[in-house]
Amino acid sequence: MGAWSETIMGNDSILDAEAGLQAVINGEYDCEYVYNRKDIEQNIDLIVKDIDDDRYYQRYAYQCLGVKILETGADVDKRIIDKCIEFCYDDYDNWSNPNKRKFFMEDLKEKLENHEPGKIQKVASEGLFEKIYKGLTGE
Repeated sequence: MGAWSETIMGNDSILDAEAGLQAVINGEYDCEYVYNRKDIEQNIDLIVKDIDDDRYYQRYAYQCLGVKILETGADVDKRIIDKCIEFCYDDYDNWSNPNKRKFFMEDLKEKLENHEPGKIQKVASEGLFEKIYKGLTGE
């Protein structure tokens, strides 16, 4: 796994899972795609089926889905939220800063536990290109 950040979306595996999520919604991956509540809600059954069919990426896919539910304020069945919460864990010792990774995972879990449909919540994120930019500019 390649990781550039301890944030939830800061590694290759979860980005692969995100590509799978987009493929269910759009039929393909599009780096310009902006998630919205309607797409999540209308496709949730297909999304969950796709996630459950791929055990290798299941943990990352449910983490990614949890992030997208929060960021769009999607109204989904509590069982799906509970499934996202169930997968809010990681192999913390594999991270350069295990405590920081655990902090972000616990933050995601807490936000999912308190999710209210229609309420958009920000999930900390540091994209690969943001990380490179900070490294090059010192910002």
